[in-house]
Amino acid sequence: QDVSLEGLFGRVAARHGGDATTRGVQLQTTIEPGAEIVRGDQYRLEQVLQNLTANAIRHARPEGQVRLSASREGGVIVLRVTDDGEGIPAEHLPRVFDRFYRVD
Repeated sequence: QDVSLEGLFGRVAARHGGDATTRGVQLQTTIEPGAEIVRGDQYRLEQVLQNLTANAIRHARPEGQVRLSASREGGVIVLRVTDDGEGIPAEHLPRVFDRFYRVD
């Protein structure tokens, strides 16, 4: 179905805004023109963005930033959740999408 990214990002920001404020992290959303609507499963998209945003807030530097963004790149819409934390150590990157794999 068509999913409004403004609504989706708004729900994610509303859910995690308190945690972000408590940690001193600024939560920002950006949707570029042409990337306002995406086709997909609204509930799965929200689940993924909720999880990624919670992790980003947890790993952002103090007084840092977490950004949810949407842009059109070629024929697809790209959603990103970024933070300014330390990142994932290089040796863990090959396994980061393995189910249940966790980095200490």
